[in-house]
Amino acid sequence: MEETPNYPPLVYVPRPPMRHNTSNDRHVTYQGKTATLRQWTELLGLGDDPHLLANRLYRYGWTVERALTTPRRRLRSRKAPDAVLQK
Repeated sequence: MEETPNYPPLVYVPRPPMRHNTSNDRHVTYQGKTATLRQWTELLGLGDDPHLLANRLYRYGWTVERALTTPRRRLRSRKAPDAVLQK
C-alpha cells in the first residue's frame, strides 16, 4: 500500500489581488510608496475609474504629485430641457 504524499494546503487568492500582478501594470512611486495606478486610485478614494490616473499622467502630462493629490472633479447633472423652461 502506497502512502499519500503530505501536500501543503492550497491557498486561494481572490481575483482582485491577482489582477495587480500583470506585466502591463504601471507602478508609480509617491512619497516613498510604490503602487499600481489602480491601487493608488483605490487608496486615495478617487472613484472607480481605472483610467483616471493613467489619463492624468500619460495623456495630460501631469506630475505624479498633481495627479495623486488633485481631487476628482464632480460633474454637474444635466437638467432636462423641460425643467429649464418651467422656471
